[in-house]
Amino acid sequence: MNVDGISTKDGAVGIASLPDDFARRVIVAARQERRRRARGRLAGAVCIMLLAAAIPFAHSMRARNHQESIASAQRRWRQQSADAAIAYRMMRQDRHAVGDYLLPGTGTLTEFASAYGDASWQYDPYWVAYR
Repeated sequence: MNVDGISTKDGAVGIASLPDDFARRVIVAARQERRRRARGRLAGAVCIMLLAAAIPFAHSMRARNHQESIASAQRRWRQQSADAAIAYRMMRQDRHAVGDYLLPGTGTLTEFASAYGDASWQYDPYWVAYR
């Protein structure tokens, strides 16, 4: 093969003809490729830096939200405990009022239960004689 020429299909060797601006186009394409790769590396570095900065920020936000949720849970628990304590005090102070509110007319039932307890049914001379 001749260094100065190019072989064709039929085996004939001819001189290669290149356009006049071939070298310039190759150099321009190489520079564009180099700039494209540099932009890609720069974009990757920026993404890594942003990610490295976002991780501690996200961790601090998460910790702060966790502390706020604990504080709000404690406030809710204290409020529920206070409500339960108030309800218990009200019940102890006035039992009949709570019963009348939930089931009206329980005063008569309460009087009946106190007058006729289990002890009164067990003390009957008729039942004792036939045991």
